Amino acid sequence: AITNKGNSLTAVENFEGGSGTEMVVEPAKIIAVGKFNDAALEPIVRKCNAELKAALDRDGLVYKEVDSVVQFAQYDAVYTMGDRRGEVWLELDETRSPW
Repeated sequence: AITNKGNSLTAVENFEGGSGTEMVVEPAKIIAVGKFNDAALEPIVRKCNAELKAALDRDGLVYKEVDSVVQFAQYDAVYTMGDRRGEVWLELDETRSPW
């Protein structure tokens, strides 16, 4: 069952009988994305994150610093052969963004 509480949706019970999951609706954000094609191992993700930061710095775009946290997504299964699809995400400072 899913309940609606203002800006959030809560799954009361998940399929394993656990406490469930909460999804919170947040305001729109501007996100810069860096892509990588390797497994989402820490050194790979941190390298892509550093490259994205360097590109943003070079282009004069300001991103919000988050204490050593790297947001990333991996779209293919771990056992996928060949190129995998992964991304690192950095939130841009909307007060200093041209968008």
